[in-house]
Amino acid sequence: MHTNNNSAGNSITKIGIYTGISDYTIIPAKMMKLFKPVSSSIDMLHDIFADEDENNICFTFKNQKDNIDLPPQNLSGTITIKPNENNIIFNIKKNKQFIFEHTVGMGQFYGQINSFKQQVQNCLLYQIKSFKEVVFCYFQKSEDKYKNTYIMKALFDIAKEAYGYIVMPDFTIYSPDKKIVFGYDGGSDYDEFIPWNYSEIDKKIDEEKLKNL
Repeated sequence: MHTNNNSAGNSITKIGIYTGISDYTIIPAKMMKLFKPVSSSIDMLHDIFADEDENNICFTFKNQKDNIDLPPQNLSGTITIKPNENNIIFNIKKNKQFIFEHTVGMGQFYGQINSFKQQVQNCLLYQIKSFKEVVFCYFQKSEDKYKNTYIMKALFDIAKEAYGYIVMPDFTIYSPDKKIVFGYDGGSDYDEFIPWNYSEIDKKIDEEKLKNL
């Protein structure tokens, strides 16, 4: 949820995706759908579809000589990825103890912010307690605005698929439709915020799976 400098002095962006769904295959499946077509190689610590407490996957983008035809539902036209600004890494965390400690810290952080949107703040704190999976995304922003746009669009698409939220480097929390749920300054695009009911969503996902059998 922050920006660091690596040894080469390049800015690395860290963005979080948070969700409370129980199906741990949904986020990896959406990652593969969005990033595999634009990647020359994919490296995994473990099988990302396995129920591991933690996993890492790195998508190395095709280089400048490769014209990448993007899926029309993501971006129109063709994008060129420059060498040396060449990957995005996902750190997938499902360890219950980590999630508990991390979300307690989140609740304390967002709970101490002064805000006139009390209903939004209270419902956000309730939602934070229901998170079961956290995905940290690390990438270097490119001079190629099309690459940056593709990455950000993809991250929001992943959040939408997983009924999740995006936490930006400035700690602003966004909904999948790119509305500000809650900011560091206590502001929100919502006058009333209704949290996801993840128990009901899990039932809906299970019903869809049965239909597809």
